[in-house]
Amino acid sequence: MKILMATCGGFVRQMESWSERLLAKELVKFGHEVSAITTTSVMKIFPDAKKHEFIDNIEVFRYNPYYPRAMFHAIKNDYDMIHTHFPGYMSGNSSWVTLSKKFKDVKIVHTVHGLYHDPFIIKNVDDPFSNPINYGGMQKSLRPWKSGNWFCHVPIFGADMVLPQSRFESEELKKFGVPEEKMRIVPTSGIDLEKYKNLPKKGSFQKKYSIEKDYVLFVGQPIKRKGPEYLAQAMKIIQKKYDMTLVFVGYKRDRELEDLCKDIDVMFTGFLSEADKIAAYCDASVFCLPTLYEGFGLIFLEAMASGCPIITTNTPGISELIQHRKHALLVRPKNSADLAEAIKSILNNTSLRSKLVLNASRRVKDYSWPKVAKEIETIYENVK
Repeated sequence: MKILMATCGGFVRQMESWSERLLAKELVKFGHEVSAITTTSVMKIFPDAKKHEFIDNIEVFRYNPYYPRAMFHAIKNDYDMIHTHFPGYMSGNSSWVTLSKKFKDVKIVHTVHGLYHDPFIIKNVDDPFSNPINYGGMQKSLRPWKSGNWFCHVPIFGADMVLPQSRFESEELKKFGVPEEKMRIVPTSGIDLEKYKNLPKKGSFQKKYSIEKDYVLFVGQPIKRKGPEYLAQAMKIIQKKYDMTLVFVGYKRDRELEDLCKDIDVMFTGFLSEADKIAAYCDASVFCLPTLYEGFGLIFLEAMASGCPIITTNTPGISELIQHRKHALLVRPKNSADLAEAIKSILNNTSLRSKLVLNASRRVKDYSWPKVAKEIETIYENVK
């Protein structure tokens, strides 16, 4: 099968764990010919990225999403399947390739990577559940005064099949007018468990980065939706009793967060290689992500595979992946006191820690890439 992926990023050499790239890589192993269209904007962040290159035997094209080159590409080439990722407000190229269906008969599947990142239906994307959802916010058909809204939602309403990653998102999409028969709940996120077969020696990350204390780990962009401020506040409580540090791993700097952390023992590593990131999980006492909303949460799979106990929030979607006190500890969002108590529970209770790590190591096997990719391949074969 000749397959085209369209997304906002993902296909750069440094970002080895992005789901679109790993899905494409697995489909190539199955014998499919896979190409990818992504945006030229990643070239500003990663200067070695080229407009046309091969990564993991995937042919990658980078087009400016403000122009319809991606659409012309899809029309010109004879693809059996197009798989779009992210709506147009994040990936304009996903909208353009979906519009190629107006000119050419091609099957299209769309993965929803977090429905409530959408500024047309969410008043505050940093805190999606702080305001009512605008269920009339998706424009299905072209109207001159709402052309931008329509363009952004073309990937959802123009696809032959939509893949929400949770039951929660499936139920919500129905409220926006996506028919149930047009959806399949499939987590288009997985993990390459081969990378985690031989974990780094305990203490290697701490030695390399000169971290002498035990630490609590945060991995992700330091944006408000991820809740880093609540973790910083929780660490003020923890550090009154425990001699620990807080380690933030992420490729962006945030001055506001750095100011919030000025009174605690903290380290900002910046961007880490995949090997160093795995080592960071392995050495951490606990991984904390006090997020306000996640579409799925690939980051949890990484922590599970690394044997790192997890604390996160009991928000919609996450609770389908993680059960409280079985795979992780779940706390109320925006509650630093709860978060601090959960950290103490793992630090003080070795049997609880061991139980969480063991159950999580079993759970993560459900999301191995061969298993996830095979399920998606079956969907490709059955799209009508």
